[in-house]
Amino acid sequence: MKRVLAVLMLAMPAAAAEIEAGATHVIMMAGDSDDLTIDTSRGFGAHAEVFWSDALSTRAAATFVNPAVYTPSTDLGTLGLDILSATARWHIAPRSRLSAYAGAGGALVVFGNLEDQAGGGIESEFDSKLAPVVEGGLRYRIHPRIALEAGAAYVPLEAEGDEITVAVDPLIVSVGASWRF
Repeated sequence: MKRVLAVLMLAMPAAAAEIEAGATHVIMMAGDSDDLTIDTSRGFGAHAEVFWSDALSTRAAATFVNPAVYTPSTDLGTLGLDILSATARWHIAPRSRLSAYAGAGGALVVFGNLEDQAGGGIESEFDSKLAPVVEGGLRYRIHPRIALEAGAAYVPLEAEGDEITVAVDPLIVSVGASWRF
């Protein structure tokens, strides 16, 4: 009987939680890295967010961007970045139509490969990296179950390849919509 009661008590917060899913359009602005130039890039993202209370939520997100990378003399193609993140968020004034949030967590960043597009000798592969994430933004609830969101996230990271070191340090600006179930 004690076990059943313990399981019910642990399950109650999960049963009271609300789930939200959505999609975002992102713009990634990266800093230049040594002799490399990393262009601003557009991409997309998808997320799922669990609201444990009105003010506290956890979010899992996947963001995909492909910025062009080049040196003054070499076109290296695009550096695919797949950013898989998990963050905890605190929502300020969560019951109002317009509310702000701040969050922090971690991300696994999967890098694509860079290769000289003219067939030269530069080719570099990168390992996946773990990085911290800091984010903030505004949410506007247009319906009890639908919200529009604009936010920014900073993911400081550096990756060492075979021949190239890339310090991306992207600021990711996003706009999107989500549906609460």
